Amino acid sequence: MTSSTWFRNTYFYTKGNREYTKNGFEAAKARFVPGDLDVDLTGRHIMITGANKGLGLCTAHELAKRGAVLHLVCRNMDDARQARTTVVSETGNDVSHLNHLTEDSRVVTVSSGGMLLVRLDPDDLSFEKLVPFNGRLAYSQTKRQQVVLTLNYAQMFDKVHFSSMHPGWVDTHAVRTSIPDFYEANKEKLRSVDQGADTIVWLAASKKASEHPSGLFFQDREPVPTHFPLAWTRSSLSDEKRFIEKLHEIATRLLQPRVPEAVTPPSDSQAEQKSDVESSSMLKADAEIQAVKASSSVPESGLQREPNSITDGVGLQHASDVQPPNPLTSQTESQNNVNVSKDEDAPYPLASNESVETDEKIDVALKSPAAEPAVASLTSSLESAKIQEQAKESTVSKE
Repeated sequence: MTSSTWFRNTYFYTKGNREYTKNGFEAAKARFVPGDLDVDLTGRHIMITGANKGLGLCTAHELAKRGAVLHLVCRNMDDARQARTTVVSETGNDVSHLNHLTEDSRVVTVSSGGMLLVRLDPDDLSFEKLVPFNGRLAYSQTKRQQVVLTLNYAQMFDKVHFSSMHPGWVDTHAVRTSIPDFYEANKEKLRSVDQGADTIVWLAASKKASEHPSGLFFQDREPVPTHFPLAWTRSSLSDEKRFIEKLHEIATRLLQPRVPEAVTPPSDSQAEQKSDVESSSMLKADAEIQAVKASSSVPESGLQREPNSITDGVGLQHASDVQPPNPLTSQTESQNNVNVSKDEDAPYPLASNESVETDEKIDVALKSPAAEPAVASLTSSLESAKIQEQAKESTVSKE
């Protein structure tokens, strides 16, 4: 362990025991402005990722109590349905109509204090050089990336208010199962889920939160530094720019429709030798596209979803002034959204056993309503290729 790493860890746990615990929350609560969350969110549409348990479910509950229309994004559909049932039954919020749009779009990213332990690595985004793999360091790095990305978005999109936050050390399912040793040693100190979610709700709902500059990192309703003093975790602007560019490349690659291998019409000299394998490949590709089109359900109104619907987590809602970076991103003219991107926070970096294969992500993306234009275009191209192929076959047969 280097001296800088030792310093960061020592500072982190000293600060954490003072500020990140339930006692730290109670101390910070004395500074809260009474009435900040006495707000009416009727007509506001809020998408929450990871909304089926822990901080996400608590956030959904608090926002629903204030009248918001929620879009819950969960990895497990059964858990998602249960979360919706819980929120509706406990809050009485089952809004089923759309209201006029208002300006004041927000994006709240739940990061972690664990990011304070690391410096941004702009190159090894897949942790291929992290040998042996260390889940805790990987977790910290992704949380650092979230904070850098939040600030970048704030600079790019001035009509949307972006913020990231640290919920503190919270008693969640993730903490209990992923770091049981830490949980057992500190379970009497951990914050309740309500305490951990307080700043998420405040950032998403309160007028006071939007008065702060966009792009800041918050803890207990206050902006806080994103680096410890003397910790050597600051990155250069060139590193941050390189990270953003690489992330954009990855996102573009993952979110583009998966196009079957192109089939080139054979030349006159090759027509008679065209193999059965090529023919079957064409038919298979065409069948895949038809299956995707059949599985897509796109209402006449385009990409509008029913209020309180539980989405599949593919589409990301943008304000109308935000131009999406890829053809699968929803382009609805909504200026009324709050996106709460939530990941179960841990008191220090977690090792995750959950992974999603790239192909599975792309398969889901292809079934998204937003993929319809790309799918239609691809289908047209394939049909055109088949017509050309048939024409050449006809010419060969006449000769």
